[in-house]
Amino acid sequence: MTVSDPGPPVKGIIKDLDLRDASGSSAGTATGLTFAVKDMFDLAGHTASFGCPDWLKSHRPAAAHAPCVQTLLEAGAHLTATTICDELAFSLDGINVHYGTPLNPTDPARIPGGSSSGPASVVAQGLVDFALGTDTAGSTRVPASYLGIWGLRPSAGAIASTGILPLGPTFDTVGLLTATLPVMHTLLDIFFPPEQQRDNKEPEKPHRLIIMSDCFALLQNDMQPAVMAAAKQLSGQFKLVEERIVAPAGLADLVRHFGRIRSFEAWQCHGRWYEEVKPQLADFTEQRLLACRGAGAEEAEQSRQIRRQLQAQYDELLAETILCLPTTAAAAPLKGSTAAALEANRNLNLQLNATASFLGLPQLTVPLTAIAGINAPPLCSGLSLIGRVGSERQLLTLASHLTEML
Repeated sequence: MTVSDPGPPVKGIIKDLDLRDASGSSAGTATGLTFAVKDMFDLAGHTASFGCPDWLKSHRPAAAHAPCVQTLLEAGAHLTATTICDELAFSLDGINVHYGTPLNPTDPARIPGGSSSGPASVVAQGLVDFALGTDTAGSTRVPASYLGIWGLRPSAGAIASTGILPLGPTFDTVGLLTATLPVMHTLLDIFFPPEQQRDNKEPEKPHRLIIMSDCFALLQNDMQPAVMAAAKQLSGQFKLVEERIVAPAGLADLVRHFGRIRSFEAWQCHGRWYEEVKPQLADFTEQRLLACRGAGAEEAEQSRQIRRQLQAQYDELLAETILCLPTTAAAAPLKGSTAAALEANRNLNLQLNATASFLGLPQLTVPLTAIAGINAPPLCSGLSLIGRVGSERQLLTLASHLTEML
């Protein structure tokens, strides 16, 4: 099966589960909510597949739940399924040649986006209230945008990644996916309580919005009117609004530095397994993994130094500022798209998602829809908000005001 022939859509579930807090507590913040996890999270007695049958065969069951899963169970949430992920999390398309391509319920003719394809799909289908994905280079944000749901990439390290299979540990984050705003608020109450916010106080409302003109320049025609209209509505909440190129060296340069670090880390994490097990991987997964083989430690460290410099600059810039940008360059590609077309779309989305990924900043994608034509399924996309490290609750408050106006 090739990249351009992802096959019929599947529900997105790997295994049905019925996991609850062993204490039997029924008074937690998340009581009554159901959730699913990407098949990369440790669950006691289960083996994660990482989207790859040969990974599943060559690894043992986990001894304990990943801490973030345990936190949700203790808060009263009910874990009902593990879900498909893109193989080794090495894609933004949502196509898995082994387990199937999860359904895009807004338009089954389109791909769902990945690598958190399964978690996003089951949320969009209404099978669970929320799901946990991961996000390294956009793997939560892209499918959230394609499926018209809420997606949050938290600040780097804000939710412990212990017990989650890695792709690039420097950038890997737990991603939160919900169909509704109230459920996202509930998750923030669990993972980001007000008393743990930056400097132990609620941040002041930012007074400046920066429209990232370099990102908006990548936006394709199909979603341009809807995304631009949402950005205009958002602008009304701020005293100052600027259009600015925020990455003077270019978004592609951010992607390059991100790639140098992620490639080095990915091979360190999985190169030995690949060489010993000789797994049967999809062609595009194998090509991307093998491209990491020659990544050097010295180049990676040079990019880390640039990252530290930019993080200091952005921390100052974002003290009273929010960045606004499209989440994805276009609506989800059709399933019959060529490999070249998918790769071109992936490269655009990598540039759009590079700022938060490279710098460890929180990014929230707000779901948007556009009318494609008479009797045609709606097109989904997202408007993203990026804030200072620790500003997750602030981003959600702004998004709440925005949705009231849309």
